[in-house]
Amino acid sequence: MKYIRPILVLLLIGILGTLIVFLSPLKKELPTSFSPLFQLLGEPVKSASTAVGRILPIDDADEVEFGNKIAKRLHFSDQTTTKEAAYLANLIKNLALYSKKKMNYRVFVESSIYPNAYALPGGTIVITRGLLNILKSESELVAVLAHEMGHIEQSHCLNSVKYRIAANTVGMADFGAIVDLASQILVRHAYSKTQENEADVYSFDLMTHTQYDPNGVYLAFERIHGYYKEKQSKKNPPSIIADYFASHPRIEHRIGKFKVKGAKWWRFHSNTKRYIGIQNLEERTSFFVTQYKQDWKSLSEN
Repeated sequence: MKYIRPILVLLLIGILGTLIVFLSPLKKELPTSFSPLFQLLGEPVKSASTAVGRILPIDDADEVEFGNKIAKRLHFSDQTTTKEAAYLANLIKNLALYSKKKMNYRVFVESSIYPNAYALPGGTIVITRGLLNILKSESELVAVLAHEMGHIEQSHCLNSVKYRIAANTVGMADFGAIVDLASQILVRHAYSKTQENEADVYSFDLMTHTQYDPNGVYLAFERIHGYYKEKQSKKNPPSIIADYFASHPRIEHRIGKFKVKGAKWWRFHSNTKRYIGIQNLEERTSFFVTQYKQDWKSLSEN
């Protein structure tokens, strides 16, 4: 019984939001390049139903603007003067050629020592210093970037916050408060197993369309899993380890699944060579800038 009331409230919010999306004259008065969401900037949010109605119809251009505001709130900047920043910018620029949303994809490095990565609406990907430190090749790094691209391309990160924002906007003063709430949700958000699987598959499929070794997908999972298993065995620090394993699907299954998929792909492409990029990652020099002979591999070298 205790769950009935909140369920009814959410259903009511959804119904009101849908009605407002289709009936509100405001939507017709707005220029086509801007969603009603961004008309909330500087305006009071009067009710949850109003917020739902204006949050739902977000197009790609608005998602970019929303993502930019969240990135700014999280203090990420477009600083690309370092060799590492330029390296990541070059990688994501070339991977974005395979995207459908055609956003200005960007990658930022967070200083955390713990291996992790997450995506924000609008094409922003964040990876931690800890993740860069444990990966062994550019193909593994590309697999991670492609996974986060998958969340953005399939609107997982945007969909994860729309209704939660709507349900919490009563009493918020302006759009800035909504951005703050979205920032908090996205940084701590755990995707569903279905969404994670979709992003995994997107990553693997994207890798097969590039010249990278698709085994980078399962190898990236192995690096991350190995790190957290070692920390778990040392009982230090327990909270971050518990959070990681609680918020992710069983990574052993993901490793096994994409190890099998990689082996199958190689059996059907035995006459080809694919790139690993060990030296590229070490030197922070993109495959698209410099290729090293020893980093090409064939089926016989697997």
